[in-house]
Amino acid sequence: MMQTILEPARRLNVRQSCDVLVAGGGTAGVAAALAAARNGAKTILIEQLPLPSGTMANGGIVANSFYSTYTPICPVPKRIVRGIAKEIEDRVIEAGGSPGGIAIDPTTSHYRRPYLFINDPEMYKAVIGQMLLEAGVTVYLHTFLSDVLKDDQGKPYGVIIESKSGREAILATCFVDCTGDGDLAAHAGAQTKLFYQEYNVKPLASIGKMFGIGNVDLERFVPFAQQRGMITQAIRGKNFAGEDAYVRVVVNFLLDPVCEKFAQQMGFRSVTFFSIHKDTVDFVNGIGRQNVNILNLDEFSAIELDMQRIACEFVRYVRQNFPGFEHAFVKSTANQIGVRASRVVVTDFVPSIEQITASTRFDDEIGVYGHSDYMPVDPQSVMRNQGLYGLPYRMLLPVGLDRVFVAGRMVSTNLRSHMSTRNTVGCMVQGQAAGTAAALVAKNGYTSRQLPYALLRSALEAGGVYFEPRS
Repeated sequence: MMQTILEPARRLNVRQSCDVLVAGGGTAGVAAALAAARNGAKTILIEQLPLPSGTMANGGIVANSFYSTYTPICPVPKRIVRGIAKEIEDRVIEAGGSPGGIAIDPTTSHYRRPYLFINDPEMYKAVIGQMLLEAGVTVYLHTFLSDVLKDDQGKPYGVIIESKSGREAILATCFVDCTGDGDLAAHAGAQTKLFYQEYNVKPLASIGKMFGIGNVDLERFVPFAQQRGMITQAIRGKNFAGEDAYVRVVVNFLLDPVCEKFAQQMGFRSVTFFSIHKDTVDFVNGIGRQNVNILNLDEFSAIELDMQRIACEFVRYVRQNFPGFEHAFVKSTANQIGVRASRVVVTDFVPSIEQITASTRFDDEIGVYGHSDYMPVDPQSVMRNQGLYGLPYRMLLPVGLDRVFVAGRMVSTNLRSHMSTRNTVGCMVQGQAAGTAAALVAKNGYTSRQLPYALLRSALEAGGVYFEPRS
């Protein structure tokens, strides 16, 4: 039985007051904080890591999800995600953090077209940090969200944070939860669901660990692995050295009898190598675990330690067994495990997979999106018609809460829908809308659901968000 103690009441210092408090400086949180500040709100962003980062740095991958998908009606994909998401992409490229969009040959690959965008995580972190400072966002790093302060009616008016400065409070008018795990919304009293179990429906990992490998020659490895029938995708493009090189290679270890036993022991199947630097695999993706509840401290701590071990074991194995890896070493590991699902927040509305695939549009759209990780493998998840769908404002509003917004991977309670709405670029669209709405609500005294859509739409368009004309 767990022991309990009674914590004595004490007075907390109020570190700051603000219009909009954004919790979580990841993919959605950066967009939310930038949008709120640019719309005139005094904005504070809190982040537990040493730098704002999220999946864009710890996963390092943005695929073709800036674009609509190929359909018979729209055989050529178009860029549909713009606004802050595109601005970040452009700034990273300008700073030398990415070689830019790498075209995918449609005759050799049917997946993740038309471009790959792979960024250097360190440059990405530098770019978004500078953008936050330019926008006037107050950023508190190494800072944990501990609790939400609520008045007698249960309405949030502040948060409790923990940092090297101790336990303090920040007061706010509006809140945007971009923690990925719904931490702020849960503390505020939102309806939530533990979602990681859903990933047992398909052979998908609910968590994973990204890492990089140095001293790699993919030009030697790929032909060898192709002869063994292990390569399911090999995409070439220009790397940072200006060379024509392999930039995305998918290797299915279960297709080779020699490697199958090792893969089964380690608990993975296909592994994707991403490379934009010479002689380097910048990111290894696909090594993870199912059914892990990272909200449980024991599980979270154990899996962080275990995934670090597995990364090293993987590199030891490929060094001993594959040409091109003879002198390989673990170059880097992500500063946190990647989580696909943990706790999700029940919101007013989330598009169903049927609405997503039918290119459904909504009267309260905050932008459009056109990607799902299930495409094109799962025919039921392939988008039709315009190859995109609308993201409704209602998906940002937790049921029963006012002036609390959510954005990111914790907004969809259905696995098939989640495989679209959780993706990085879609999270940026949600984040920009949540930050914009929070600023407008805070400045004008609306409730979350009283905010006039015309006002929100106008502000989003002014922020560069693209709204595809309806067919």
